[in-house]
Amino acid sequence: MTGKIALHKEGNVRLNVSASYNRFLSNFVISESPEGKVGYNVFSGGLGIENNFTPQKKFKPYVGFELVASFISGKALLNTDSTDFDLKIKNSVRFGVTFNMGFEYAFNNKVGMNLGYKITHANIIGKKSQVPASVNETYLNDDKVAAGEVIPYAGWKQFLYSSFYAGVNFYF
Repeated sequence: MTGKIALHKEGNVRLNVSASYNRFLSNFVISESPEGKVGYNVFSGGLGIENNFTPQKKFKPYVGFELVASFISGKALLNTDSTDFDLKIKNSVRFGVTFNMGFEYAFNNKVGMNLGYKITHANIIGKKSQVPASVNETYLNDDKVAAGEVIPYAGWKQFLYSSFYAGVNFYF
């Protein structure tokens, strides 16, 4: 969901406020891994700026940039030689950026459509890895670990993803 607010009379430079949810599912190690599966939930909010090249026309191409705050959590099902167990991935806050581009088409001065593409790097700032307090939970642990340091499930992880989107515009 995105709200766009024109910053001047011509309407080509706009402030964007966005909220999104993404769900990622994966095998824990490799595609045919017997070691388990992991799922991440990424709730994000963004604030950015956009340039709409033809705000007074029906066809309105645009490009934009946002600063993004993401709340990342999840859980994994791990398979070991002796037993299977659930692992909770505790909530973590990370900061990143989104670049987007697309176009709007105005059917009239009240309603239009929107098609676009965005690429998000959700965890540029705030990465860390730390030892969990319990064997059934862990932190996101997305930062590099020093040589010789042992932190379960830690390592350099990137939440970098792209998406295509479509929507209905309401012009106020």
